[in-house]
Amino acid sequence: MGRKNKRQAFLNGCFLWEDKASISIFDRGLLYGDGLFETLRTYGGEPFRLEAHLERLAQSAAFLQIPLPFEKDEIKGALRELLRRNGLKDAYVRITLTRGRLTGRLDLGGKEPTLLIVVREFKPYPKRYYRLGMKAIISRIRREPRSPLLQHKTLNYLPNILARAEARESGADEALFLNTAGFLTEASVSNLFLVREGQVLTPPVSAGLLPGITRAVVLEICRRNSIPAREKNLRAREAARGDEAFLTNSLMEVMPLSFLEGKPIGGGGVGDLSRNLRRLYKEAVRRELGL
Repeated sequence: MGRKNKRQAFLNGCFLWEDKASISIFDRGLLYGDGLFETLRTYGGEPFRLEAHLERLAQSAAFLQIPLPFEKDEIKGALRELLRRNGLKDAYVRITLTRGRLTGRLDLGGKEPTLLIVVREFKPYPKRYYRLGMKAIISRIRREPRSPLLQHKTLNYLPNILARAEARESGADEALFLNTAGFLTEASVSNLFLVREGQVLTPPVSAGLLPGITRAVVLEICRRNSIPAREKNLRAREAARGDEAFLTNSLMEVMPLSFLEGKPIGGGGVGDLSRNLRRLYKEAVRRELGL
């Protein structure tokens, strides 16, 4: 049987056809969500901000006491080889790290972690989202800002999945989380930014959110282009009174947000600053990757 349309994955040091790659039924990532992941994009075969993604993975692995089984340069090399083997240039990449096989005790042990890398052809978000903006709701789920997990991209993703389902059931595209103090944190798969009187505002990590790589790039772009930007605790009513809003992650880049709870943000369309930041983000990608 030919494998013309099949893909390879990288699993624990080996390149395998995806239908031949398997992990133990006792892997703690499966049993307990005991692990981490990173998602990123490649442009023209080059990963964007791979070093930052791997640094976040390493820091979170150290916090959770999960051994990282390969050096960063080894992971970089494996990813590039995986892209080559799958013939991909513009790709979605997911790196997954778990504590590995259950040893019989529910502790922080685990001397044989699992590292998996998969790649897919990148499929962009529909153009209408960038033209019209997304719609969001406020999720019923509340974030506890003191949780030690919220600042790490763990496999415990069920609240995000439930929030995304809430959004879909309401006819929206995304769901925003409030924390238990009533402040905005982030969306189910993205970070949140508001624009008010020409100033870019985003909730602080201390509110209970993931320090996104794309979020950091946008803040860098603002500093480099003298666009006022800062972290600030924000309530939902402040979003409704904002002039613009947008969301960020590695796959959507800078995504306009035009409606919240059925009400328009600003004029209910894509704001000038959101549009400009999307352009500047793309320029930053091209400049860094030499495209």
